[in-house]
Amino acid sequence: MERPEPIRAVIDTQQYIYALSPGSPSEQVVLAMAGRTFDVVTTDAILREAQDTLHYVRTKQPIPASYIENLLGYLQKFGHRVSPIERLRVVKEDPDDDKFIEAAVAGQARFLVTDDRHLRRLKSYRGTEIVTAKQFLSAIGQPWRRREGM
Repeated sequence: MERPEPIRAVIDTQQYIYALSPGSPSEQVVLAMAGRTFDVVTTDAILREAQDTLHYVRTKQPIPASYIENLLGYLQKFGHRVSPIERLRVVKEDPDDDKFIEAAVAGQARFLVTDDRHLRRLKSYRGTEIVTAKQFLSAIGQPWRRREGM
């Protein structure tokens, strides 16, 4: 019996920062990723942005070095790395976001998980649904529920 094709998803870099909020939908997405519930699609450009952003973003609490190291290590080892062939110009308001669309197209991702309003405005692109973390969790059968005390 053949195993079904795993779900592929591109994760916007901001989701990795939002995941630092305990109990957040983004945290649950990262935990599902670490549990290999879906295949994360990435590119060299996304990995560079993740590394730069996680090292230099200003948050209320410093981002633990172990989180950055573990996340980047996971993406390097288990991420489905693709090399986009096609340069797309889709996100007119923020062309830097085109890298996520390019990754989704090249990696045949079913989902792009983001809270970015420019990307979300598209709703979908060439078969990739552009969704929030909550919508993605529902789609993979792990609906987000606010934890007690949150």
